[in-house]
Amino acid sequence: MLCVDDPKNYCSHPDKLLKDHLKEVGEFSSRNIMGAGRSDLKSFAFTAGALHDVGKFTHSFQEHLRTGKRLSCSDHALVSSLIAYGESKRYLSGTDEVKNNVYPLLTMLAVLSHHGELKGLTTLSDLLNKKAEEVESGNSCLSDQLRELEKKWDYIKSELDFLDLQVKPSISLLKEARKSVYTVRKYLSELVNEQKYFWDWYFDGLLLFSSLIDADKHSASETQYVSSPSLDPSLLIKYAESLPRSGRVQPMRDELFSYAVNTQLKDPISFLNAPTGSGKTISGSILALKRSKRRVVYSLPFISIIEQAYDVLQRVYGDSVLKYHHLSYFLDNKGNKQTDLGDEYADMERKLMVAESWDSPFVVTTFEALVNTILSSENSYLKRLHNLANSSLILDEIQAMGIEELYVVKEALEEAVKRLNIEVLFMTATNPFWEGSSPVKTKPNRYVVELELGSTVSPEEMADLACDKSDIMVEYNTIASSLKGFDVLKECTKGSKVYYLSTRVVPKERLERVKKIMREKGKGKGVVLVTTQLVEAGVDLDFTEAMRDLGPIDSIIQAAGRVNRNWVRESGKLKVVRVKRDGLPTDFALVYGKLTEEVTLKALEGRSSFTEAEVEDVLKNYYDVLKVKFKPSNSRLRSDLLGKVTGLEFDKVKLQLIKEEPKYTVFVMLDKEAEEVYERLKDALKSKGFSRRALVKALMAKAENYIVKTWEELPLEQDSELGWYIVRREEVENYYDKEKGLKSEKDESAIVW
Repeated sequence: MLCVDDPKNYCSHPDKLLKDHLKEVGEFSSRNIMGAGRSDLKSFAFTAGALHDVGKFTHSFQEHLRTGKRLSCSDHALVSSLIAYGESKRYLSGTDEVKNNVYPLLTMLAVLSHHGELKGLTTLSDLLNKKAEEVESGNSCLSDQLRELEKKWDYIKSELDFLDLQVKPSISLLKEARKSVYTVRKYLSELVNEQKYFWDWYFDGLLLFSSLIDADKHSASETQYVSSPSLDPSLLIKYAESLPRSGRVQPMRDELFSYAVNTQLKDPISFLNAPTGSGKTISGSILALKRSKRRVVYSLPFISIIEQAYDVLQRVYGDSVLKYHHLSYFLDNKGNKQTDLGDEYADMERKLMVAESWDSPFVVTTFEALVNTILSSENSYLKRLHNLANSSLILDEIQAMGIEELYVVKEALEEAVKRLNIEVLFMTATNPFWEGSSPVKTKPNRYVVELELGSTVSPEEMADLACDKSDIMVEYNTIASSLKGFDVLKECTKGSKVYYLSTRVVPKERLERVKKIMREKGKGKGVVLVTTQLVEAGVDLDFTEAMRDLGPIDSIIQAAGRVNRNWVRESGKLKVVRVKRDGLPTDFALVYGKLTEEVTLKALEGRSSFTEAEVEDVLKNYYDVLKVKFKPSNSRLRSDLLGKVTGLEFDKVKLQLIKEEPKYTVFVMLDKEAEEVYERLKDALKSKGFSRRALVKALMAKAENYIVKTWEELPLEQDSELGWYIVRREEVENYYDKEKGLKSEKDESAIVW
């Protein structure tokens, strides 16, 4: 029998008593906040959880739940948030007026926002002012709800006997909340005007919201929390010791591994600088695991290297390692992809809850997912923030972020250390902060970088320079140039397979091509690869030589890291030229900006080449020049974001790591699996019931394997429900090239990757 079948029941959901749901969410919220190491916020978290749906004790909501119809005054978030605000005011008794108002407002915002994104103080102020006007006019659902709850309050208190309720529903709560908002906004506005940026209350607000929404979802779905002990670093150490040891790179790897085994990181934020190919994945993971936090969150820039890191770590720790990115989907208990997504809905929901909440002892994910967890307002991102707290974080290949964004992320994490009890390890071969440990004393000298920067070349001319090569990587800054170069090399290269990589190729094929190239090279065969910057960070490929269009020096060095990577040859070579197409700026300027191009040319002035042994000097000179041109403390991006953080404008905080997203999404039915996934997704979208969310999420992740994004609108069928353009199986040859990916009728001059 369902809860709603008995008209005497007050229900939170069709199958759940409201009092049981409120008790569970209060207890779960407290559990979440304690797990984050913030016992000082426990009372606020419990109050938010235990009162977040108290407005459901109204007749309108109960009728809405039983009939499924949206009724007047059935919304419950605002009235619940006012009661939570009033109840939480009694937990503070200090003399700091602003602080005494901040935490009840943070509790209120968490409850008010629990069905959507986290709202900010300005949005709250506007809402309360609007509701005050409605009350004045005599046409107010809020007044009716508060009066109804006040009449039932003795009964509600008896239902919620786990709470020592002191507040009473009253319209005076609206007046008090408006006064609190005014007091706090006035104080924070003065801080922003004086540039006295302040993060503490921002992170506390995120924690309260995260703890509540995750607790709410677990209770509503009847999903149990997973309890997993932290992982033993000795298992990874033993695995590393069992790996074959050979080649000239081995001394580097031994030094880094020895450092990881024998070092206990003491500073909450640490930097590990080590050359490409020295084994940062294993050594960095060992260092992070030895911090003995409840979980490790390992973040990387690209999906291809996430797959590589996950494969290594999963061999040691099995299902205790969670892979989280937009292409990952459910695994069965043996780690195999689940093919029949129509079965075991409850199990799927449990796995989805674990994945979305990062409720696992080791998480491998993207920079974007990590940054969105602390610098966004979206419900789906923030539900895992409380699990990020009290964890050990790794940011690997940090040079892949834009320099401006990287400085902001670093500052945010420095502040998060104080409020979220996290510890952070930055790893790279090219550290823009120029600090930290450099334990690898064996100085590799695997390659020379030759600079031919006096004049520019066309994309075709750059490719011509590689025509007689049998094992080479040719890297362009833009897709348009890479396509021109690929056409040339397909015609002029003899004896070697020519591969192409860019985001015009669907993700499934990109990952398969990287694996094919690795297999070919593992057999000792030569490969010609034409690519964009996809391969720069961590992809374990080793070419005899490479060519690259000029980019920032850290990107040049990352590209050089794909040359003679395993040091099996005496020396490799990376040739750097400047690509320019007719009537356009250089590709460098199109992608990275004119200022970065000027800084790079200035830093390389007077050089015709440099070796790997000279990289440290070249990088230092580059970052010195960069700091003169770009002062992080004066960055407009920084001041704008910190103003919103300080002002508790949660719904306005957003840091985009990818500057400009393509406008159009194209789903390519490349094979039978793509066709089946699309049809099943359409069916799932029509379905109803609790299982719908998990099924749609899983199928969406599978569908992403066949999605390409583009700036160009194509003459294709559009799925109005999904917003995607669809390339049907019978149309694939017209719109998708099996080697170069999605076809374009235009010259997309500034499209990268």
